[in-house]
Amino acid sequence: MAADASAFRTVQPLEYYLKFLEQGVRPDGRALLRPRKATATGGVVSSADGSCTIKLGQTVVIAGVHCEPSVPTQAEPDRGRIIVSLEVSAVASVAASAGQRGSTERQNRELGPLLELLQRVASDELLDLQTLCIVEGRAVWSCHCDLYVLEHDGNLTDAALLAMTRALRDVRLPRVELAKPAADAAALAATGGEGGGGAAGGEQPEGLVVREERAVPLALSRPVFPLSFGLLSDHLLLVRRLPARPTPSHSRATQPNGGREGQI
Repeated sequence: MAADASAFRTVQPLEYYLKFLEQGVRPDGRALLRPRKATATGGVVSSADGSCTIKLGQTVVIAGVHCEPSVPTQAEPDRGRIIVSLEVSAVASVAASAGQRGSTERQNRELGPLLELLQRVASDELLDLQTLCIVEGRAVWSCHCDLYVLEHDGNLTDAALLAMTRALRDVRLPRVELAKPAADAAALAATGGEGGGGAAGGEQPEGLVVREERAVPLALSRPVFPLSFGLLSDHLLLVRRLPARPTPSHSRATQPNGGREGQI
């Protein structure tokens, strides 16, 4: 019986899902508008300034944030940077493990727009980049947010957005001060000769003293609650996984909603 259902889903994916949608349920028994269970664990990467693992259903994403002082650009002397990267394990998805080449290629095509979405949300909606300014024109924080997909069983957009948001919220930045010119050498010697870490493009801010205490959290502009939904033959459902084959009868969208604490 299970083999017959699996074969039916492979050969006729749209008809397979419609059989369940007509009854108002998904193949796993959940209601159409019932999301998958989500769990978050912070501080999972000891070497990172902030980190988190998100498990959304069977999809697992780990995010780590590394921050370093860098020289700002001339165009934006008072704005820091957030650089987001995304990598999917070669054996993370059902398609990869089953050898479904078409589905794997489709997944790879979706990573580009997802990375653009993550970068836009991080830079434009989640954080005011001016709060990453250390000394205008001299030094700003560059935050590298690296996301790694351990398991991909659908809803990757929501899982990645949640992991990125939670990891950034976990960040505690060290206090950084601008040393006075006469005390630069002594201050740098007292901190082991470090000027605050490398910067983008190989440039390093000069005259910075990085204190060891990490007591300054990132000031997130607002919380972000991602919600993916889809339309499949006039049925509205929170997206888990749509049919593997693209068809004109289904569409998908993700809306990152922001609001005050505790509101959507």
